[in-house]
Amino acid sequence: MKFVFLFLAICSAGFLFAGDRKSILRQNYQVVSDEYNSEVPTGKCLVKGQVLGPNYTADGKQIPLSGATISTLDRKKTCVADNQGNYKLLLDATDTTVYMFMAGYEEIVIWNYNFQSKHVVTINFYPYFDQIYEVDKPVIYLYSEKELNAEVKFACKGALTFTYPVYNESWKVQVNSIGIKDAETGKAYPYLFWEAETNELDFNYEEDGISAAIIKTDSVISYLENSLAAMGLNATEQTDFITFWAPRMILHEFVLVQFLTGSLYDEKISTMQITPKPDALLRVFMLWQPLPSSSNPIKVIPQKFEKFDRNGFTVVEWGGTKLPSVELIP
Repeated sequence: MKFVFLFLAICSAGFLFAGDRKSILRQNYQVVSDEYNSEVPTGKCLVKGQVLGPNYTADGKQIPLSGATISTLDRKKTCVADNQGNYKLLLDATDTTVYMFMAGYEEIVIWNYNFQSKHVVTINFYPYFDQIYEVDKPVIYLYSEKELNAEVKFACKGALTFTYPVYNESWKVQVNSIGIKDAETGKAYPYLFWEAETNELDFNYEEDGISAAIIKTDSVISYLENSLAAMGLNATEQTDFITFWAPRMILHEFVLVQFLTGSLYDEKISTMQITPKPDALLRVFMLWQPLPSSSNPIKVIPQKFEKFDRNGFTVVEWGGTKLPSVELIP
């Protein structure tokens, strides 16, 4: 249980002093209405509403959060917000507490509410980012049979914490069949390395669920081998990836795994500009989360990977982030 008593006292009033850039007093949930409805069964109360995140569209509309969990504190009654952030939860009139949880956002608890029989209560949740995530070991490999000079620029979604070699507006390197060299010092590197911190990172949810996999401890290595090979990583890249992540993942009985590639990498992790433009570019970022069991409230759809063909000047990047365990849910 990660709540503190002061936090609960403030939340019960419906307000929280936010740790955002403006540091303003804001409402993190709103009881929109509480009305009698003859269609609700006797002894029951229907709670419904919408979960809206802290980001806004260009025209000023708050963006819905899909995949948020709304539940009673004992987790016996649970639902998940759809792709428009909408949810419905049928409670017993004797229930007194509901909470909202989503990885990467603050947990919101409504305590001691008087849910009444045959009522419909509309409650909207407005969670803010809560976690600081480590964007771990994105490494960039560059290959070319023909020697060339290249410049690599990138912009991550968080704050850089470390780079190697030192990143100063860009990396300027010489690339050939043997490996990478710093263009100024001539020092050789197996890859370019960076890490960062961010508070805006979560799985990519789709309308009908999440494209991912739930993996048991004894299947982690084989799953990674098969998935990385299917995506097009070579033997060295696979070994580097697995020896970094597998020891961390096998500490948990089950893990939920999703790979971000292509435009999702640009959207959620970082954009990258390389001169000259690579003939082939592969970027793979793994999001994973420990699970207490193989069950998951969100529908999991097996993830499919596009074939990657190496050709000429080839660039491959991989990294990953561990998201908070669902065991943090009270």
